[in-house]
Amino acid sequence: MNNLKLKPMYDLLEKYPYATEVIRDWFMQKMIESLENQALPENFKDYMRSQGVPNDKLATIFKENPRALFDVFDANDVIINVLYTEQGFTWSVNDVKNIQYYQHRKEAEKDAVERAFQLLDEKLNIIVSETKNDEGQDSTASSE
Repeated sequence: MNNLKLKPMYDLLEKYPYATEVIRDWFMQKMIESLENQALPENFKDYMRSQGVPNDKLATIFKENPRALFDVFDANDVIINVLYTEQGFTWSVNDVKNIQYYQHRKEAEKDAVERAFQLLDEKLNIIVSETKNDEGQDSTASSE
């Protein structure tokens, strides 16, 4: 990784693979929607679709604008709130409340997004595990 400032964000993407895939798919869908409305050659649009959104690009987006991820989390029922109080900015994600205060909103957003990654990944991991268990039960039942 060329930029050491992106490393913590890149590590986050690596640590939470299920959440990362949801975020990648969401950004890809937004990119495709924006390409559909432009007068670009179809082969260029196809090329862009085939390239996907690599982790280094997602890390850059996360570092520069963590708020860009709020819509992805909202769509997956992981709700981020960033609040300002007399002590500074703080955040909550679903029922998890942060007790730390930040001088700048972006710092609070970044930490809230990190927590949202964890919660979304845990949620998706449970869904994947249940789906695998269901598939295993179905295949066992049908073979008897």
